[in-house]
Amino acid sequence: MWWVLASCVVAVDQTVTITDPVDRIAVDVTGGDLHVTGGPGPITITADFGGPGGSPIDYHQDSTDLSVVYQCDLCGGKLTLHAPSETELAVNVGAGDLWVDQMTGPVQAGLSAGSAHVHGAGVGPVELSLAVGNIDASFATPPDSLVGEIQTGVIDVTVPNLVPYALTLDAKGGRIHTAGITELDSAPNSISLTAGAGDIRLTGR
Repeated sequence: MWWVLASCVVAVDQTVTITDPVDRIAVDVTGGDLHVTGGPGPITITADFGGPGGSPIDYHQDSTDLSVVYQCDLCGGKLTLHAPSETELAVNVGAGDLWVDQMTGPVQAGLSAGSAHVHGAGVGPVELSLAVGNIDASFATPPDSLVGEIQTGVIDVTVPNLVPYALTLDAKGGRIHTAGITELDSAPNSISLTAGAGDIRLTGR
């Protein structure tokens, strides 16, 4: 039995560089963490995984849309993506955490079992949907639209208090804490946060 298991163990250490123009990136990771960082330079995708069930990076570009799929059944590790900050991002993570830094364009993320850490976000819109885990998000500029939904976990969001926000906050099984936020129902910038079981903290700075 040991020989059978050992033969299935695959270590993946691979980097792919995309030089053609890309406006939107869709990423699907079944297991493991996903790290996305915005900045100058070409798009790079790096897989660093070990354990049974690992596979090479599967990617495809159709015009200016790039899709990336990483299948990781029982292995562990992370997929790291570097892209221009304004690139639109749509991700799904099965079992693992999501880290998004300095991505200022639209961000849509769904996680089944893991937390979402989004820092230095821009106008968006930003949409985060989690089953079990926490949302930790901060914005460099006021978001046009932020939607955060979580079934079980805590939502902690910090936004610039440079504009008023239209707020919809619902903590079904927890408490709501707000500080430094100017609320205006007719404001064009909107924040909607829903926690099924957990607290919501919204801070303006």
